[in-house]
Amino acid sequence: MANQARSATLRPAFRMDWRKYGILLIFILLCVVFAFITPWRDGYPVFLTQVNIINVIRQVSIVGIMAVGMTFVIMIGQIDLGVGSLLAVCGMIAAVLQKAGAGFFPSVLVPMLAGIATGVLVGFLVTKARVPSFVATLGVLASYRGIALLISEQPVSGIQDNFRFIGAGVLGDIPFLANVPFFRILPVPILIFILVVIIGSIVFHRYPFGRHVAAVGGNEEAARLSGISVDRIKIMVFAISGFCAAISALILTARLRSAQPNSGEGYELDVIASVVIGGTSLYGGRGSIWGSFVGAMLIGVLSNGLNLMGVSPYLQPLIKGVVIVMAVLIDQLGNRRKA
Repeated sequence: MANQARSATLRPAFRMDWRKYGILLIFILLCVVFAFITPWRDGYPVFLTQVNIINVIRQVSIVGIMAVGMTFVIMIGQIDLGVGSLLAVCGMIAAVLQKAGAGFFPSVLVPMLAGIATGVLVGFLVTKARVPSFVATLGVLASYRGIALLISEQPVSGIQDNFRFIGAGVLGDIPFLANVPFFRILPVPILIFILVVIIGSIVFHRYPFGRHVAAVGGNEEAARLSGISVDRIKIMVFAISGFCAAISALILTARLRSAQPNSGEGYELDVIASVVIGGTSLYGGRGSIWGSFVGAMLIGVLSNGLNLMGVSPYLQPLIKGVVIVMAVLIDQLGNRRKA
């Protein structure tokens, strides 16, 4: 009897650990596989070179930052399909301000405010007008892509050097950090990405706001009866998503030294994939920022490994789509077991 009780105690703990660390184990396994099957140079896998690792994380930073905001959205059982188009508009605004000679701070603050305002607008549509988030953000996806084209049908350049530091600089460019070995090679986008993940995780796991988000996603009516302002939580969550999209827009614009009206096309796929693969439930109420971080890294490693293997770029979205479907199926199976 004692052994049976111990076994019954250990089995749920094992399942909980697998749900928590399973995606991390899959990520590590994927890295090991790519290290062996991708090209080698001078007896060393190209995949594991310092240059490639930094490049992967820098590429992931844009999607990963938006994934932090999307985690909050999906945690309340909603969706945001407009992050890619919002990225394009915020990037165009920043580039137009830079070209007009605006300083660094206006070029950063105005796009951020635009991202937050868009999130608030979507939040009001969802909470006050009772428009499903899928429809509301689908409207943002279409209309903001048109707004980006109205601003300019051509790429907008004229980015100043101090602004370019956001997307193309390294911490070694700062004089007092130039002699610090690690900081000397650390790109600024990676630092911003890590800071957003850390801050998002602290807010999510250590503050009442995070618990309220989980409560709204778990049972909206119960959250409302317990005194949580459900509408306010939803509006704030969409505002966070818009803010994160604006940060990604600044990084991308600064890195490319220009903004393009078609920037961010298809980013919704990678952002949602990162969050879902990271363990956040599409039903709401369960997830983590660090899980989304690992999910974004997994998508980035997958893209990088496929590129190193020479896989056609037309085939890569198919592979990513299969990964998303598998993640959703696993999520549904997990919810059925809970039921």
